[in-house]
Amino acid sequence: MVAALCVPLITGPEMYGVYTYVMVSIGFVIPVTSMGFGAGTVYLLSAKRFNVEEVLWTKLLLAVGMAFGNSFIFYLAIHLNWLGKILTSVSVIESALLVGIIFCQTLSFFAGRVLYGIANFSALNRLDLITGWLNPVCIILAFIFWPEGGRVTVFSAVLVFSFMVMMGYFLKFCKQPFQKQINRNYLSESFHYGYKSWFGDIALRANLRMDQLLLGWFVPAAALGVYSLGVRLVEIIWYIPDSVGPVLFNRLAVLTDPSLRLETLAKSHRLVWTVCILITVLWSACIYGILLPWFFNNSYSDLFIPYLILLPGTLLFITYKMATKLFSSGGQVILTSYIAIGGSFISIVLSLLWIPHLGIYGAAWASTLAYISMGLMAWGFLKLEYQNINLSFFVVKQEDVAELKSGLKKIFMSKSTAQ
Repeated sequence: MVAALCVPLITGPEMYGVYTYVMVSIGFVIPVTSMGFGAGTVYLLSAKRFNVEEVLWTKLLLAVGMAFGNSFIFYLAIHLNWLGKILTSVSVIESALLVGIIFCQTLSFFAGRVLYGIANFSALNRLDLITGWLNPVCIILAFIFWPEGGRVTVFSAVLVFSFMVMMGYFLKFCKQPFQKQINRNYLSESFHYGYKSWFGDIALRANLRMDQLLLGWFVPAAALGVYSLGVRLVEIIWYIPDSVGPVLFNRLAVLTDPSLRLETLAKSHRLVWTVCILITVLWSACIYGILLPWFFNNSYSDLFIPYLILLPGTLLFITYKMATKLFSSGGQVILTSYIAIGGSFISIVLSLLWIPHLGIYGAAWASTLAYISMGLMAWGFLKLEYQNINLSFFVVKQEDVAELKSGLKKIFMSKSTAQ
């Protein structure tokens, strides 16, 4: 996290805005063009419908095809000026770098879905840890040695990072045995499950990043940089539910008793919600009292009001993140899509209305209201499916704390024994 915070410090608001816009644009295109195959892979592998040896070759061919397709789409978008105010007058070198970035990141996206599906969380966590440091380190080194390069410096650093992450996945799978044949059953079932979540995934991505995509059309890069840092700071709160989510999904996927599935979700939700509220209070005080005046020297001081606006929606969005694991793991992925589409509609409409007039403040209000609506919709679907749920989902119980302490003690003892 410290390394990530150094990126906006060393690049300044304008180049940080360019960097953010590229990452957001590519992060939006890849899931949109995946046609749900990523979600389908996670579900089929985690539910033990297929094993990794049966699908790895098929997945590789699919990923390479998608990578070439995404590269072509991005190339067209660049030269047809579909990427907004921030990415205009793109040079040949910049265009080549951007195409290389999206190619590498597409392959990494599909490889990550396989690891997620087989519940190889140790590898995922190692890769996340490495990429969490590698990305900002590449940016920082690039600006130390080539500060005058502008956008070329940004794109070169991102390409180096993306290539190294792709190679990390390659090294993970290069010794994995596989059947060198196309598995048509896997393709059919993966698409059958995935397309149900595809529109929802598109809507969710739009909801999470539409504010920054639209800001890229209407405001200067420096304003987007300020807002994006505010978003990044507030989304740090999601590290805990995002870390718990994969484990929770796989645990729920193997449970068949509805009451046991609900209680597993409820316990996780109570603990995560409570911890996140405590972290939010401490983190907000740290941002206002230390980071903005001392670390960033007030160059990003305008982000604190958007940060505060985003807080309520960010916290209630945790309910959506966790409740949808119950729906998706039980094959009710269509409910996740309904919620995401509803939230995306609210986000897009409000963003189009407010961003042209209110800038980053309009983006913050549109996003937080969309997050709140998605949390409430997730809660509403839970009430429809399980009538006996109540507000105890949000109040941690004594036995939850005792179980958490016991689990942490076992982890600590096992590590101590290993040492």
